[in-house]
Amino acid sequence: MTNWITRLSTADEQLEFNHKVASLAQSIGFQELNYMALENLSNNYSRRANLIESMTTPVQNEDTVVIQFPLFTHLNFQAEFINRLKNVANVKLVAFITNIPTYENNKEYDKETDFWLSLLRKFDLLICPTSEMVNKLNNDDVSVRKTILIENTEDYSFGVQYALMNIQNIIELNNTL
Repeated sequence: MTNWITRLSTADEQLEFNHKVASLAQSIGFQELNYMALENLSNNYSRRANLIESMTTPVQNEDTVVIQFPLFTHLNFQAEFINRLKNVANVKLVAFITNIPTYENNKEYDKETDFWLSLLRKFDLLICPTSEMVNKLNNDDVSVRKTILIENTEDYSFGVQYALMNIQNIIELNNTL
């Protein structure tokens, strides 16, 4: 059984947090699933399918995959990547949420059909940065079996590592994911 975490390969300083979380995960034994935000993927199904297949080939039965959410790439790539991982037998899928585009700018949305909320409903476990986000997700019927909250730690890096280390404990103790 292997623990995986996504890592966006980019030099964009705004996504430095993605690299930091992946590095912290790697320091406690996670393997990385690297990807790039490539151009011209939206209308090229075969290219997306090939990329997703090559990314997910190492993921095996009963592995755990932490996806830093959102993936900051094309929408259809994100949906197809998550769906592909859900098709691997007994894989536990965890969202490490940095933000949810639905909640940005206080725009109106339909909680039943919203793209981002529908993706989040596919996860077995959510790691959320704030209790406010947990409450919003609950109000929007994004009900997964377990949620880890990391906002109440003085050292955020410690909170990230603590959350990642406890993924396996939650899965093993509850054996319900």
